[in-house]
Amino acid sequence: MLTLSQPESIARSVTLPVGGVGLLRSELLLIEALDRQHPRLWLEQGRKHELIDRIAQQIRPFAEAFHPRPVFYRSLDLRSHEFSTLAGQSPERYPMLGLRGTLSYQRTPASV
Repeated sequence: MLTLSQPESIARSVTLPVGGVGLLRSELLLIEALDRQHPRLWLEQGRKHELIDRIAQQIRPFAEAFHPRPVFYRSLDLRSHEFSTLAGQSPERYPMLGLRGTLSYQRTPASV
């Protein structure tokens, strides 16, 4: 299984004798697709369906290229200090221990 994050890596990796993509990392893949805006902004602006479509457009080339092999996608886990340049990113007091992953979904269930 491979770990990938950029569409440019598909052409050189799809022919490798691997079982698929064990980890499709979302952070780097989605920064540009999100127009440098935090996903929370998209939801607050009522653009949920557009956000879903953009994410699907980023994942689709990997799924098509590796089919029928699996592609495991890791959902976006934005750490505030790593993505401080995104519009709508709120500063956190302790970003490494902050609102990430499941904790963020529990605190703001509307963003799921």
